[in-house]
Amino acid sequence: MKQFFTLLAIMAISVSVFAQAPESLSYQAVIRNSSNELVTSQGVGMQISILQGSQDGPVVYWETHSVTTNENGLVTSEVGKGNTYYMKNGPFMAGAVRRF
Repeated sequence: MKQFFTLLAIMAISVSVFAQAPESLSYQAVIRNSSNELVTSQGVGMQISILQGSQDGPVVYWETHSVTTNENGLVTSEVGKGNTYYMKNGPFMAGAVRRF
């Protein structure tokens, strides 16, 4: 029984060692024009910005995507796999981490 728990602990530790953060983040949106009508089956450009701290905070990451909407106006993209134009150096989440 002791060997079973030892083996289980070793397996749990080895699995967590191989865990990695994802390279991208999935993003979906429904595209509408200025008249609030769906933009269907058309190519659109998107700019995705990640801000630090609040919606008025500084831009820490900025990229663009060229995607095509489907018949429902839906686009799917992956943040982190676009054309990157700006990436600020530094600890992006430093202000969000709290120690208890």
